[in-house]
Amino acid sequence: MNFLKTLATDLLKVVIIVDAKNAMDKHLNMYKSIINYGFVRMWG
Repeated sequence: MNFLKTLATDLLKVVIIVDAKNAMDKHLNMYKSIINYGFVRMWG
């Protein structure tokens, strides 16, 4: 039983980490788009 419990918590940690990374990537892409747009507006 204990083994299954640790396995479940490890899986949960991995899911949370992957989810957080995906969220970060989305935010970074959004910021990059905004920054690129800003540069185009300033220098374009």
